[in-house]
Amino acid sequence: MKTKYLLELVSRKQAKTKEMQRLVIGVGIAGVVGVITGALIAPKSRKKIKDKAIDTTEDIGDFIQKKEKAIKNTATDTIEKVSDAIEDVEEKTDNIAKEMKDEHQKIKKGMEQTT
Repeated sequence: MKTKYLLELVSRKQAKTKEMQRLVIGVGIAGVVGVITGALIAPKSRKKIKDKAIDTTEDIGDFIQKKEKAIKNTATDTIEKVSDAIEDVEEKTDNIAKEMKDEHQKIKKGMEQTT
């Protein structure tokens, strides 16, 4: 009985060893297939990533150019409005100065005539 039991134990151990060997071989094959698949797919993925990065960079560049143009237009409009306002203030100031000078002359003539 001991012999039969020992043979069964050895047989089970060998079966488990074979199962482990098959498992290890299966995992190894799966790993190799995974590496090969990754190597085949990776260049395409890198190209897609690169293309996406280039597209995104171009989109950002276009966005910046549009915003730059809008800012320049706004600045130009603001400069024109400020320049117009300054000219308007200068004109009004000149008119007020002329009116004051004219009034001063009238007052001076009036005082000369009364004296």
